[in-house]
Amino acid sequence: MKNFTLILPVFNDWESLNVLIERIENILKKTKYHFSVIIIDDKSTEKNIYSLNKNSFFKDVKILKLKKNIGSQKAIATALKYISDNSENFDDKFIIMDSDGEDDPNKLLDLFNVLEKNHNIKIVTFNRTLRKESLLFSILYEVHLFITFLFTFNYIRFGNFSFITLDIIKKVVTKEELWFAYSATLNKYF
Repeated sequence: MKNFTLILPVFNDWESLNVLIERIENILKKTKYHFSVIIIDDKSTEKNIYSLNKNSFFKDVKILKLKKNIGSQKAIATALKYISDNSENFDDKFIIMDSDGEDDPNKLLDLFNVLEKNHNIKIVTFNRTLRKESLLFSILYEVHLFITFLFTFNYIRFGNFSFITLDIIKKVVTKEELWFAYSATLNKYF
């Protein structure tokens, strides 16, 4: 039986995280896998009032409480470093998602189908198909992507939503760029 660990950064939006975890649980019940969760609390100023594993579906739910707010990219990097340093306590498969509800948990079923067909896959990235930001934000985001392309000749359309294996984590935590941009680091080295 395969075991996956979900990595979810959060800052104050415990309600969205709770909704996301419930949606993930409802979707993952249809699979034959086991799941654990690591929540990276990026020094939230609001208290979590939710039971994040009320049905005991997840094998384990661990909350890493950061001592200061460092932003989602560094929070993800911190979680990956924690996993790398404590790798004996984890299985080999990890899924990173934003906890704001913008990443579609239904895509997890597509991921499992891909992984069943090819056991050698070490990285899968997802594009957000539906963004809830304003028109102005969407336009500025596209301009940002274009400017990034002009400087790097890389068009990075994916965000944090991804699947990676432990050996990729052990390699990516050695890259300084990880502390600035998770997806750009994956794109650059893998």
